Amino acid sequence: MAADPTGEQSFEFDPGRDAFFVRSFQLFVADAKQYHRAMKVDSIIFDLDGTLWDTCHSCAVGWNNVIKRHHIQFREVTAEDIRSVAGEPHEECIRQIFNEMSEADIQLLIEEISIEDNRIVSDLGGELYPGVKTGLQKLNQRFPLFIVSNCQSGYIETFLKWSGLSSQFQDFECWGNTGLSKSENLKNIIKRNDLRCSIFAGDTQGDADAAKNNNIPFAFAQYGFGRAQDFDIFFHSFDELCDKILLNFSDESEALLNSAIETKLKMSYEDRIESHEAARQLATDLMSAGEKLRAES
Repeated sequence: MAADPTGEQSFEFDPGRDAFFVRSFQLFVADAKQYHRAMKVDSIIFDLDGTLWDTCHSCAVGWNNVIKRHHIQFREVTAEDIRSVAGEPHEECIRQIFNEMSEADIQLLIEEISIEDNRIVSDLGGELYPGVKTGLQKLNQRFPLFIVSNCQSGYIETFLKWSGLSSQFQDFECWGNTGLSKSENLKNIIKRNDLRCSIFAGDTQGDADAAKNNNIPFAFAQYGFGRAQDFDIFFHSFDELCDKILLNFSDESEALLNSAIETKLKMSYEDRIESHEAARQLATDLMSAGEKLRAES
């Protein structure tokens, strides 16, 4: 720090000492602001299976009921079988598990299992992930909530009725209703409800791709069924997702962004940071120095 004529302290740029930090600081600020802007959404759209609940055990019961009812020669379907295809459209799930069966049997299973799934899940239910019920109630106080899934018709309605969460969601769409991809159904939900800045929360790369195709941020549920390479936010629990979203949408979100920048400064310039005002001034001086450095390079 050096004194200026007004008596205030300002940043004295030393190219040999500070050039690398100036560049890294600019990148840090840009990333922080980009993340902050990405979180400025007006609605949240959720995938269902692997994000809000798990019905693999119930669905396995339903699939086995259909196999036995029609005397189809096949091993017992397990919850792990269901989990291995979760996230795919209902028809694709059937085709992957029963890939060696005749087309006639596959068509029978596609139709019968969709009905039996809904019936069994209505009776047995599923496992809501910890924090989902209270988390959705908290989020719904701030944002309209929606569901987009690759499930069959009637499955989302079954979830809403069984969980008692119907009042938390404004609209939903699925493959069974439209025959469309998740990207297209996501697009339709956004358009139908005139959503401007949504975020999509899911647990597979297919969910990530759907978000990317619609130019919206993707929040990845790491506890879910799948994996994702591309995401803007990740969360290990539903509580963590709620905390991240509500924190970034709070009235203090801009202050939190500035606090993160200030913390970054203190880590490298602790001996020159004497007050919040000094930190803000140093940030301004660093950004100016960075612009000068860019112009000279």
